[in-house]
Amino acid sequence: MQKLSPEQAADQLRLRVQTLLADRFQLKVTRAARERQVYALRIAKIGLKMQSAETLSGGSVGSVGSSTTMGAGRFSCRAVSVASLAAMLSDELGRPEEDHTGLTGKFTFSLRRTPDLDQEGASPAGPRDSTGPSLVTAIQEQLGLKLDVTKGRIEIVVVEHIERPTEN
Repeated sequence: MQKLSPEQAADQLRLRVQTLLADRFQLKVTRAARERQVYALRIAKIGLKMQSAETLSGGSVGSVGSSTTMGAGRFSCRAVSVASLAAMLSDELGRPEEDHTGLTGKFTFSLRRTPDLDQEGASPAGPRDSTGPSLVTAIQEQLGLKLDVTKGRIEIVVVEHIERPTEN
């Protein structure tokens, strides 16, 4: 697995988990496409504000590894694709994202925003800093991207059959 790309390693792990669930729980699923509300990620009218990782690394992105650092109210990314950013935003916002930017290559950026609140009214890392913008506003102002709500086809997984796990 160490010789695989991150995408290939994730695919291998996903296949192993699927096999385990099918074996232990007799899990049977089908996949279906449904039309749902999604976010369309587009370049904002103010223009793109993310920096190309190629420009920052002197033209050789191959020598720059991708990295993401996340904390309450901020995250920084180095040499990530817009598709990867869309996936991260999808996780954060709880709604699928579609990349409509047409951007290729990898980008480096930092984003600061007001962290989400938990049930007690505090962010996961302590007291809430209410001076920062919301995530949607931060994306537009700091990255030059905007999120539009639109309809899109997403894949869903339908559980057809499941049983109690088998003994070890």
